[in-house]
Amino acid sequence: LILGGSGRTAMTTTEALLKRGFKVVSTTRSGNDPFKVIKLPQLEKDLYTFGKTVDVTKPNDITSAIATYKPNHVVYAASASKKGGNAAEVDYKGVLNAAAAVSITKGCKLELISALALDQTESKGYKMTNSMGGVVENILDYKLMGEEEVRKRLKAEQYTIIRPGVLMSGKNVGASGIEFNSGDLIGGGLTREELGNVVASAIENKKSDGKTVEAYRKSTRTKLMPEYAENSGKEKYSDTWTGLWD
Repeated sequence: LILGGSGRTAMTTTEALLKRGFKVVSTTRSGNDPFKVIKLPQLEKDLYTFGKTVDVTKPNDITSAIATYKPNHVVYAASASKKGGNAAEVDYKGVLNAAAAVSITKGCKLELISALALDQTESKGYKMTNSMGGVVENILDYKLMGEEEVRKRLKAEQYTIIRPGVLMSGKNVGASGIEFNSGDLIGGGLTREELGNVVASAIENKKSDGKTVEAYRKSTRTKLMPEYAENSGKEKYSDTWTGLWD
Protein backbone atom coordinates (compact mmCIF):
# COMPACT_ATOMS: atom_id res chain seq x y z
CA LEU A 1 0.00 0.00 0.00
CA ILE A 2 1.49 3.31 -1.12
CA LEU A 3 0.51 6.47 0.78
CA GLY A 4 1.15 9.70 -1.10
CA GLY A 5 1.09 7.85 -4.40
CA SER A 6 1.00 10.84 -6.76
CA GLY A 7 4.53 12.06 -5.99
CA ARG A 8 7.36 11.20 -8.34
CA THR A 9 9.22 9.26 -5.62
CA ALA A 10 6.08 7.24 -4.91
CA MET A 11 5.69 6.50 -8.61
CA THR A 12 9.26 5.27 -9.06
CA THR A 13 8.86 3.15 -5.92
CA THR A 14 5.63 1.69 -7.31
CA GLU A 15 7.35 0.85 -10.59
CA ALA A 16 10.31 -0.76 -8.78
CA LEU A 17 7.92 -2.95 -6.79
CA LEU A 18 5.86 -3.93 -9.82
CA LYS A 19 9.00 -4.94 -11.72
CA ARG A 20 9.82 -7.26 -8.81
CA GLY A 21 6.39 -8.89 -9.05
CA PHE A 22 4.76 -7.27 -6.02
CA LYS A 23 1.08 -6.37 -6.06
CA VAL A 24 0.77 -2.66 -5.35
CA VAL A 25 -2.16 -0.48 -4.34
CA SER A 26 -1.50 3.23 -4.78
CA THR A 27 -3.53 5.84 -2.91
CA THR A 28 -3.64 9.62 -3.24
CA ARG A 29 -5.27 12.51 -1.44
CA SER A 30 -6.72 13.88 -4.68
CA GLY A 31 -8.28 10.61 -5.79
CA ASN A 32 -6.42 10.84 -9.11
CA ASP A 33 -4.51 7.81 -10.41
CA PRO A 34 -0.87 8.87 -11.02
CA PHE A 35 -0.55 6.24 -13.75
CA LYS A 36 -3.55 7.38 -15.73
CA VAL A 37 -1.30 9.27 -18.15
CA ILE A 38 1.93 7.33 -17.73
CA LYS A 39 0.98 3.87 -18.93
CA LEU A 40 2.38 0.76 -17.25
CA PRO A 41 3.44 -2.34 -19.23
CA GLN A 42 0.69 -4.98 -19.27
CA LEU A 43 2.49 -7.34 -16.87
CA GLU A 44 2.93 -4.53 -14.33
CA LYS A 45 -0.57 -3.25 -14.99
CA ASP A 46 -1.96 -6.63 -13.93
CA LEU A 47 -0.29 -6.20 -10.52
CA TYR A 48 -1.35 -2.58 -10.03
CA THR A 49 -4.49 -1.23 -8.39
CA PHE A 50 -5.44 2.38 -7.87
CA GLY A 51 -7.11 2.44 -4.49
CA LYS A 52 -9.47 4.60 -2.54
CA THR A 53 -8.78 8.23 -1.70
CA VAL A 54 -6.51 8.55 1.35
CA ASP A 55 -5.67 11.79 3.13
CA VAL A 56 -2.85 10.91 5.53
CA THR A 57 -3.87 13.70 7.90
CA LYS A 58 -7.08 11.74 8.58
CA PRO A 59 -6.37 8.62 10.68
CA ASN A 60 -9.55 6.88 9.58
CA ASP A 61 -8.52 7.13 5.92
CA ILE A 62 -5.37 5.13 6.61
CA THR A 63 -6.98 2.51 8.85
CA SER A 64 -9.81 2.07 6.35
CA ALA A 65 -7.35 1.54 3.47
CA ILE A 66 -5.37 -1.01 5.49
CA ALA A 67 -8.57 -2.83 6.44
CA THR A 68 -9.69 -2.87 2.80
CA TYR A 69 -6.46 -3.95 1.09
CA LYS A 70 -4.78 -5.89 3.92
CA PRO A 71 -1.21 -5.01 2.89
CA ASN A 72 1.93 -6.64 4.26
CA HIS A 73 3.75 -3.33 3.77
CA VAL A 74 2.77 0.33 3.90
CA VAL A 75 5.10 2.76 2.12
CA TYR A 76 4.83 6.30 3.44
CA ALA A 77 5.85 8.51 0.51
CA ALA A 78 3.74 11.57 1.34
CA SER A 79 5.33 14.93 2.13
CA ALA A 80 4.26 18.55 2.44
CA SER A 81 2.94 20.24 -0.71
CA LYS A 82 0.67 23.11 -1.66
CA LYS A 83 -2.15 20.72 -2.49
CA GLY A 84 -1.50 18.06 0.15
CA GLY A 85 -0.93 19.89 3.43
CA ASN A 86 1.89 21.56 5.33
CA ALA A 87 4.88 19.89 6.99
CA ALA A 88 3.28 19.68 10.45
CA GLU A 89 0.22 17.93 9.01
CA VAL A 90 1.91 15.56 6.56
CA ASP A 91 5.50 14.97 7.67
CA TYR A 92 4.65 14.66 11.35
CA LYS A 93 0.95 13.99 12.03
CA GLY A 94 0.51 11.91 8.88
CA VAL A 95 3.48 9.73 9.79
CA LEU A 96 2.12 9.39 13.32
CA ASN A 97 -1.24 8.30 11.87
CA ALA A 98 0.43 5.70 9.66
CA ALA A 99 2.55 4.35 12.53
CA ALA A 100 -0.49 4.10 14.78
CA ALA A 101 -2.43 2.20 12.11
CA VAL A 102 0.42 -0.23 11.41
CA SER A 103 0.98 -0.81 15.14
CA ILE A 104 -2.44 -2.45 15.45
CA THR A 105 -2.25 -4.39 12.17
CA LYS A 106 -0.86 -7.89 12.45
CA GLY A 107 1.84 -8.80 9.95
CA CYS A 108 2.15 -5.27 8.55
CA LYS A 109 5.32 -3.18 8.24
CA LEU A 110 5.90 0.52 7.55
CA GLU A 111 8.60 1.74 5.16
CA LEU A 112 9.05 5.46 5.81
CA ILE A 113 10.73 7.68 3.22
CA SER A 114 12.26 10.40 5.36
CA ALA A 115 15.22 12.73 4.74
CA LEU A 116 18.95 12.91 5.29
CA ALA A 117 20.64 15.24 7.84
CA LEU A 118 17.80 15.20 10.37
CA ASP A 119 20.24 14.73 13.22
CA GLN A 120 22.51 17.53 12.02
CA THR A 121 20.52 20.62 12.96
CA GLU A 122 23.61 22.85 12.73
CA SER A 123 24.56 21.75 9.22
CA LYS A 124 24.15 24.11 6.28
CA GLY A 125 21.89 21.66 4.46
CA TYR A 126 19.54 21.33 7.42
CA LYS A 127 19.25 25.06 7.97
CA MET A 128 18.64 25.82 4.28
CA THR A 129 15.96 23.15 3.83
CA ASN A 130 14.29 23.84 7.16
CA SER A 131 13.89 27.58 6.55
CA MET A 132 12.40 27.55 3.04
CA GLY A 133 9.07 28.86 4.35
CA GLY A 134 5.53 28.26 3.12
CA VAL A 135 4.05 24.79 3.45
CA VAL A 136 7.50 23.26 4.02
CA GLU A 137 8.50 25.56 6.89
CA ASN A 138 10.43 23.51 9.50
CA ILE A 139 9.97 20.40 7.38
CA LEU A 140 13.07 18.65 8.72
CA ASP A 141 12.00 19.33 12.30
CA TYR A 142 8.68 17.67 11.56
CA LYS A 143 10.24 14.76 9.67
CA LEU A 144 12.42 14.02 12.70
CA MET A 145 9.38 14.15 14.96
CA GLY A 146 7.66 11.71 12.60
CA GLU A 147 10.62 9.32 12.74
CA GLU A 148 10.54 9.44 16.54
CA GLU A 149 6.87 8.44 16.53
CA VAL A 150 7.66 5.46 14.31
CA ARG A 151 10.41 4.23 16.63
CA LYS A 152 8.25 4.81 19.70
CA ARG A 153 5.11 3.10 18.42
CA LEU A 154 6.49 0.22 16.35
CA LYS A 155 8.66 -2.81 17.06
CA ALA A 156 11.82 -3.31 15.01
CA GLU A 157 10.14 -5.84 12.72
CA GLN A 158 7.41 -3.30 11.95
CA TYR A 159 9.41 -0.52 10.33
CA THR A 160 12.32 0.64 8.18
CA ILE A 161 13.31 4.31 7.86
CA ILE A 162 15.08 5.41 4.69
CA ARG A 163 16.80 8.79 4.64
CA PRO A 164 17.53 9.69 1.01
CA GLY A 165 20.02 12.34 0.03
CA VAL A 166 19.29 15.20 -2.35
CA LEU A 167 17.08 13.98 -5.21
CA MET A 168 18.92 14.34 -8.52
CA SER A 169 18.16 13.83 -12.19
CA GLY A 170 20.00 11.33 -14.33
CA LYS A 171 20.14 7.65 -15.17
CA ASN A 172 20.05 4.85 -12.60
CA VAL A 173 23.64 3.93 -11.63
CA GLY A 174 22.54 0.62 -10.11
CA ALA A 175 23.09 -0.78 -6.64
CA SER A 176 26.88 -0.82 -6.99
CA GLY A 177 26.87 2.97 -7.22
CA ILE A 178 24.91 3.45 -3.98
CA GLU A 179 26.24 3.78 -0.44
CA PHE A 180 24.28 3.16 2.76
CA ASN A 181 25.36 4.81 5.98
CA SER A 182 24.07 5.46 9.48
CA GLY A 183 24.64 8.08 12.12
CA ASP A 184 23.88 10.99 9.80
CA LEU A 185 27.51 11.98 9.30
CA ILE A 186 27.85 11.58 5.53
CA GLY A 187 25.44 12.65 2.79
CA GLY A 188 25.06 12.99 -0.95
CA GLY A 189 22.43 12.62 -3.65
CA LEU A 190 20.60 9.98 -5.68
CA THR A 191 17.83 9.80 -8.27
CA ARG A 192 14.21 8.99 -7.56
CA GLU A 193 14.57 5.78 -9.55
CA GLU A 194 17.47 4.74 -7.33
CA LEU A 195 15.47 5.65 -4.24
CA GLY A 196 12.56 3.57 -5.50
CA ASN A 197 14.88 0.57 -5.76
CA VAL A 198 16.16 1.19 -2.23
CA VAL A 199 12.60 1.18 -0.87
CA ALA A 200 11.68 -1.94 -2.84
CA SER A 201 14.79 -3.76 -1.62
CA ALA A 202 13.85 -2.94 1.99
CA ILE A 203 10.61 -4.81 1.40
CA GLU A 204 12.49 -7.74 -0.15
CA ASN A 205 15.07 -8.14 2.61
CA LYS A 206 13.95 -8.67 6.21
CA LYS A 207 17.37 -7.53 7.41
CA SER A 208 16.03 -4.02 6.84
CA ASP A 209 13.76 -4.45 9.88
CA GLY A 210 14.25 -1.74 12.48
CA LYS A 211 16.98 0.03 10.54
CA THR A 212 17.40 3.71 9.81
CA VAL A 213 19.77 4.29 6.88
CA GLU A 214 21.05 7.18 4.81
CA ALA A 215 21.18 6.41 1.08
CA TYR A 216 23.11 8.29 -1.62
CA ARG A 217 25.45 7.77 -4.56
CA LYS A 218 29.03 7.00 -3.59
CA SER A 219 30.20 9.53 -6.17
CA THR A 220 28.35 12.35 -4.37
CA ARG A 221 29.35 11.56 -0.78
CA THR A 222 30.24 14.53 1.40
CA LYS A 223 30.69 15.23 5.11
CA LEU A 224 27.64 16.87 6.62
CA MET A 225 29.84 18.94 8.93
CA PRO A 226 33.42 20.11 8.19
CA GLU A 227 34.82 18.61 11.38
CA TYR A 228 33.63 15.08 10.62
CA ALA A 229 35.95 12.33 9.42
CA GLU A 230 35.88 11.30 5.76
CA ASN A 231 34.33 7.97 6.73
CA SER A 232 31.84 7.09 9.43
CA GLY A 233 32.99 3.48 9.61
CA LYS A 234 29.43 2.34 8.92
CA GLU A 235 29.45 2.49 5.12
CA LYS A 236 27.76 -0.39 3.30
CA TYR A 237 28.03 -1.42 -0.36
CA SER A 238 26.73 -4.21 -2.55
CA ASP A 239 26.35 -5.20 -6.19
CA THR A 240 22.66 -5.91 -5.55
CA TRP A 241 19.89 -3.77 -4.08
CA THR A 242 18.87 -6.33 -1.48
CA GLY A 243 22.52 -6.89 -0.54
CA LEU A 244 22.77 -3.31 0.72
CA TRP A 245 20.73 -4.39 3.75
CA ASP A 246 22.85 -7.42 4.65
